[in-house]
Amino acid sequence: MLTIYKRISRIWHQYWLLRWTTTNLIAWYIALAIAALSLYLFGILGALLSGTFIGLIVGAAQAYFFPYNKSSFPSKTWIIYSALGGFLATIPVYLLGFLLFFNLNLALG
Repeated sequence: MLTIYKRISRIWHQYWLLRWTTTNLIAWYIALAIAALSLYLFGILGALLSGTFIGLIVGAAQAYFFPYNKSSFPSKTWIIYSALGGFLATIPVYLLGFLLFFNLNLALG
């Protein structure tokens, strides 16, 4: 008879979508909290780096928890690309915020 720990471990390793969803849920919660804290503590610099922080944290969690065979998974590359993607994904927000200072209709139209 399997113990509860062995059952959970077997289910965790058997269903990759469970690992992916759980990992992303927890990682995004932590990453967004840290990004908000960096925005509060560092102002504009924190806003510029918040996407990078999010990408770094979520990418690291995915690289650590998702692959079943860690020897063939490019973890460092995954984390770097996730951080870069997080930074690049926030650029439109900066541009719209910059336009908002000059013309509300141009930024929201």
